[in-house]
Amino acid sequence: MWRKLLFFCLLYFIQGAALAYVINFQKPYLAGQGIPKETIGLFTSLLLIPFIAK
Repeated sequence: MWRKLLFFCLLYFIQGAALAYVINFQKPYLAGQGIPKETIGLFTSLLLIPFIAK
């Protein structure tokens, strides 16, 4: 029982960490590298497809 609960909590933590990276850190990093805003928007929308589908 505890293993399933731990696995469940760990899964949600990892998912939240990945989503936080995409939302908070990816855009400023890519903009700092000189990538155009249109490309960043397209890339971000592609990365968010799994979260939207969930």
